[in-house]
Amino acid sequence: MRLLLTLALILLVAAAAPADQIFVWFFGTGYGDFINDSPPTFTGAMDPGGDITEGSWTITVPDLLWPDTSMPAARTQYFWDTFFAGNYTPGTPGYWIGYIDVNHGLPEQNSLHIVDDTFGGTMTGVCTIQMLVTDDDNDGVLDDDEFCAGSFSGCIVIIRQGTGIYEGYAGTGSYNGSFTVNCPETLHTWHFGMYIWIDNAVPVEGRSWSAIKALYR
Repeated sequence: MRLLLTLALILLVAAAAPADQIFVWFFGTGYGDFINDSPPTFTGAMDPGGDITEGSWTITVPDLLWPDTSMPAARTQYFWDTFFAGNYTPGTPGYWIGYIDVNHGLPEQNSLHIVDDTFGGTMTGVCTIQMLVTDDDNDGVLDDDEFCAGSFSGCIVIIRQGTGIYEGYAGTGSYNGSFTVNCPETLHTWHFGMYIWIDNAVPVEGRSWSAIKALYR
């Protein structure tokens, strides 16, 4: 049955993609904490509705330059000042965008790992994280309740370290969704869709893992 499902996925995308390209997507829900976890690790399971309905996903944020989790106030301030504070856009309402990636303060790119238990295989790569928080009272100052919900998105690069159906494939993708925080605590809940195009002809064999993680530098 699993073999038949795998073949069905390949045949499904063949009409809309080049012969060596696969498009696959999934819905995900999971949890993570920028302040109390080191490194911040967001992980969860697939939800029904996409191609992959069984499995797990993990995004890990490198935090070597951040204050320790034993200093939550300093860590929170560093997180906000580094990734959000300078990216304010006035409006009705105004909003901040947090760019959590190697171009905006991370020592290397966020890592991404996907386990596909529907078709059988794993994918490994890197991703950016971009979070939007609204300034509900338009005063240009983050209030206690304004980081309790928002939206997020990011770009993905899959490297050729996959297993199973994804062995030998690399590619790109994106994801977007919404988050909530259990304010005044700091645990995030993420809901998103992730969309990935992989190709067994993408020329990434010569790139080292460290070089791939420095993308967008």
